[in-house]
Amino acid sequence: MNYSFELILPVGRDFIYKLFTDLEKVFRLNPQWSVLFFERKIKNDPTSNFTLKVRYDISEREINYSGSIIDFNPQQIIIKLDGEISRIISLKMTEITDQKTHIAYEETCNEEISTSEKRNIHLWIKSIANYIQITQRKSIFSKIWLKIIDKIWLRLTPAGRRIVFFIVVAEIASLIFLIFILISWKIFK
Repeated sequence: MNYSFELILPVGRDFIYKLFTDLEKVFRLNPQWSVLFFERKIKNDPTSNFTLKVRYDISEREINYSGSIIDFNPQQIIIKLDGEISRIISLKMTEITDQKTHIAYEETCNEEISTSEKRNIHLWIKSIANYIQITQRKSIFSKIWLKIIDKIWLRLTPAGRRIVFFIVVAEIASLIFLIFILISWKIFK
């Protein structure tokens, strides 16, 4: 059961490669699970084997993965996750220009990949791209936003992220409604 797709990211290949040296962060960006535990066998070595425990959002199954890096260079990253649901994740990166990179993503899994999982995989790569773009920005707002993402957002479960999103949307809607009431009160007074 293979799944593959391609996309072009508006960032250089080095930024993508640099992010993948912190695999825990990459796995936390995945919307289909929450990371319960991550540990490298050799600290500060991006190519060392690791242990990963996740809880899938939809099925709520907890799965322990024993991970290894098969290939790790700026052109290609291949990660093997052995567990109840074994996966091989391959990312081939071809730099088009300094600010554009073609990504060929391929995942091989020992189970059938459902449509919702395919959508989540695609969202995972897009969230990685968005995270990289935020890290590239130099404004104070971007740096504060990056701190919030690292310290709070990535620590939440996917369900927790949805709850926070709906609360923020509801608060914005109530603020707009309040402004509308104040404007109408001022006009019709």
